[in-house]
Amino acid sequence: AIHSLREQEPQEWDAIPSNVLGQLVDSLRTALESVPKSPVVNKDIAIIITRLGPHAKAAVPHLMDLIQDGVPTCIRDAAILALGRIGSDAKEAVNALVAISGAATTTSMCSVRPLGEIGCADSRVRAALLELWQCPTHTLGGFLHIAVALARLKIKTENLIAFLTSNLTKGQDEACRKTAA
Repeated sequence: AIHSLREQEPQEWDAIPSNVLGQLVDSLRTALESVPKSPVVNKDIAIIITRLGPHAKAAVPHLMDLIQDGVPTCIRDAAILALGRIGSDAKEAVNALVAISGAATTTSMCSVRPLGEIGCADSRVRAALLELWQCPTHTLGGFLHIAVALARLKIKTENLIAFLTSNLTKGQDEACRKTAA
């Protein structure tokens, strides 16, 4: 059942009545609370919640448990992305996402996009994103995610618009052009 739910596209969830979505989120939340299960099941649940987007706001506290140190990277990354897709209802995760963004891990870049999607542009988010923007060691994809978060949050910084425009119009990689758009 989890596998078939995972395959649903985000727009398909919009057609489902809110009471049914509420029951689904409750079931997924209960599954996250229940006895430890395989990392694959936790990851699948986080992916389903990602696709549910704002409909899954009740799962935020449980997703926050999955972004802590020590959680397998695949689960942690899926939970971070789910928090971003939930949007402004996941504001309680901002402190944790800012901390993750400053860590020297593969998960740190994963936390940047959700910061932009949640929409909190306070001083700690601004400082974290601007510091990342100034760091020259990121990949092009990393810089694009930082740039998109900065633009979504309307945080002005030098060369941001030029960087996004250049990647949109001259980028060699289709995925990078889509991210820049």
